[in-house]
Amino acid sequence: MHKKIINCLFKIPFSTPLVLILEPWEETTHEVARKLIESFPGRIKGLYFLGNLKFYNIRVPRDFSENSPCWFSENKGRVPLIGPIFELLKDFPGIIAVVTSRFPVDAEDWFGTNILKRTVFVRTVDKQLHPDIVELPANSLSEIKTALENPVLEIIVKGKNFVPLQFKTEPMAEVEVFYEKNEFILKIIPPQRELELHLSAFGNQMPLLYLKRAKGNTEIIKGQEEKPYFNEFIWQKIPEDIKPIFLSMISKEPYKCPHCNELHSYDCLLCPEGQLILKGIQLDTFILFTEDTYLPFSEGYAYLLNDNEIVTKDGMVFRWEDEKWKLIKKIKFFDEVSNGVWGLFHRI
Repeated sequence: MHKKIINCLFKIPFSTPLVLILEPWEETTHEVARKLIESFPGRIKGLYFLGNLKFYNIRVPRDFSENSPCWFSENKGRVPLIGPIFELLKDFPGIIAVVTSRFPVDAEDWFGTNILKRTVFVRTVDKQLHPDIVELPANSLSEIKTALENPVLEIIVKGKNFVPLQFKTEPMAEVEVFYEKNEFILKIIPPQRELELHLSAFGNQMPLLYLKRAKGNTEIIKGQEEKPYFNEFIWQKIPEDIKPIFLSMISKEPYKCPHCNELHSYDCLLCPEGQLILKGIQLDTFILFTEDTYLPFSEGYAYLLNDNEIVTKDGMVFRWEDEKWKLIKKIKFFDEVSNGVWGLFHRI
């Protein structure tokens, strides 16, 4: 497998597009449609009329108020068929609102399908249209608006052989990384607002973002390549006054404390007199180091040791074997990570 660093940007939509399907011979239908279009500016891209496959585009609410008399007039008398419109909207990811006084004659053909699960019927009569559909009376606008929402429940990024190295969301959102069934999964806790994800990953193909909403199929979003967003990891030279302490860890031999001048075990990071041994090195951080340099893991999730080995900020070391990433070591305090590289949790 040819692996490489992949830099990509995901633009994550949280608002759900809406489409209206209207019965063309009811005054109430016109009024309900107008209120919905004004309530969801920008989300309702257009509408259909029962029995007509023509799409009527709506850019701004004024488009409906100016053109609707003509639209309603040219659709009067049509047979209220919804099946052909559903056929067109099978891949439409949003919510469908059907405003009507009667149940479309062919709607039962779509029972049990995904598209009917994200369709809300708004009835303009008191009598129930059908017991097996989601329907609301036209005079309950607040309930209709709630029913037309489709909140995001889960956002994950994954891909074949994918390893997240660094990531950042704008605006800030909580992000977690899991390793399950030999694959890495990046999970974003949905903040319910538009979001961008900058991601630097290692693998052989662009990962995909999976967006699961309360209704409908999981949406699959492809990222777009971008220039490197993150700074490269920079190894720093170990200060001379604490270099003997790092060397003692490598050799697992005692060292002379720079504070009390007594010998301490290589795994002692706090002098009995209360002084930090590794002065100037960030606390509560996983650190990679060699005999001369160190890398504090304060940013990012994983570091690429070579083409076949990575280490995470949690101290987990993975190796590429048998066409998958295998966990080979979990560092609890200090251990060798790879040839000539050690890992240390700097904490007391």
